[in-house]
Amino acid sequence: MIPVVDIVGVTSHAKENPISTAVTVLMLVLIALVMVWIFKTFPKARAKFTFGIFAIYLAGAGWLNWQMFKEQPTLSAVSSNAVSDFPNYLAAIKSIDVVMLNKNDSPRPGDRLSFKELQGEQCIYHGKVEQDGVATMNRRACPDGTVTMLNVLVPLEHGGTGDSHNHYKAFVKEG
Repeated sequence: MIPVVDIVGVTSHAKENPISTAVTVLMLVLIALVMVWIFKTFPKARAKFTFGIFAIYLAGAGWLNWQMFKEQPTLSAVSSNAVSDFPNYLAAIKSIDVVMLNKNDSPRPGDRLSFKELQGEQCIYHGKVEQDGVATMNRRACPDGTVTMLNVLVPLEHGGTGDSHNHYKAFVKEG
């Protein structure tokens, strides 16, 4: 949930869109096969078709790798962008008070948990413990029947807050 800085990331259209890259390569092979057929059928038009296939291959190669020719951002530029975007990231996170519905004093990874909002719509959040001390909720069911998929983190390390050990703070990413 924290912005990640990919220092060694090399971007290209081929890396980001493997399906369209495969389709493009297959189309280029198909075009080559069609050109071979045309060369055999119409030998007088060979120079024009050769130039055409050369142009198509250059355009396809340029399209597949167009981002490779862009200057890669420096480490300082990437890190300053991440630092400047961090307040916006934090503004999109809100905390809510929840109570654990399960009778589980020491949840372990893989345990399924449910939490209910203490205030507001009284929705119930369902999920499981992904790692020691953190529950990841991915579904919210509200009393009006709406079910929403979302990302909610509930730190379990402190044994709850408030008057009861079953009260926790949940952090919801808005948007």
